[in-house]
Amino acid sequence: MGEGTKVKFLDKLNMNQALPIVNLERPELEYLFDIKFDGASFDGAMKIGNLALELRSLNFCLNEIISELKVQNRTSISFDDYDIVVEAFQNNCFKKRIKLIIRNIEKHPVITAAVVTIFMGTVAAIPLYRESNNKISPKMMLEIEDKVALKLLDSKDFRKGISDIVAQPLESPSDSSHIMPPLSSNIPEIKIPYKARDNYLEEDKNDNNINKLVDVSEITREDSILGRIIAVDLDATKHQIDFKIYGESKRVNGTLSDGLDINDYKLFLGEFVKIEGLITVIDETVTTMEIKSIIKSEEPGQKTMF
Repeated sequence: MGEGTKVKFLDKLNMNQALPIVNLERPELEYLFDIKFDGASFDGAMKIGNLALELRSLNFCLNEIISELKVQNRTSISFDDYDIVVEAFQNNCFKKRIKLIIRNIEKHPVITAAVVTIFMGTVAAIPLYRESNNKISPKMMLEIEDKVALKLLDSKDFRKGISDIVAQPLESPSDSSHIMPPLSSNIPEIKIPYKARDNYLEEDKNDNNINKLVDVSEITREDSILGRIIAVDLDATKHQIDFKIYGESKRVNGTLSDGLDINDYKLFLGEFVKIEGLITVIDETVTTMEIKSIIKSEEPGQKTMF
């Protein structure tokens, strides 16, 4: 299967117009999309904490899309084949352009089209997910004809990333965010006003207990884990490798032990592996791992969403 994607989300943020199926026969898109913030909070400025969170979440969400495309054998692109860049800050609002720079474009001719279509589709579909009591309804499964999009939409970490990009920075009733793909994509702009912010914010299950004393159990132990690598950061000094444990959806941050070189694992993105090291477990959930070894492994059986 190629890198193309087929998505027919009903975009309730755009007056129930269906998002067109992207035309994969045309040349590759010049960029992914522009992000613009309007309103009292964004007169040529943006809080540095919101900006940092937005950019970090953009990097996470776009890498997640590419990683899932690779997992489902819809692209062979590697970490070395692309960069995610931001350009064109604009005054009087706060606008930037997000680009995917492909070094071997002839090998991956439609990867940008696939990424932008899945990203825009999941942004449009999150309010529908809320209306379905935070689950994917049979109707949504019919409307969303892309397994990568469905899987990401059902991931709390991915939805939290989208929230940090489009909703978290909105602080005033006059604020709004706009996601604007290239005109040649035929995908309409999505506008998220402040009043729609709550459709995107991820509720913290501990929010209601904020004033309560909670006993937190934390242990550290040596262990081995089966899972799939979903992010590799060549520039980081810690948390260089993120992975998901087999059979779970939680993202785990991994830091390489002294003596291990991140460059030895830059082609492991999307691979199923056995990881050995020192794990930290909080309330029975693995949160971080000091990695001592990574070995490619076979996934124990084919696990599908449906």
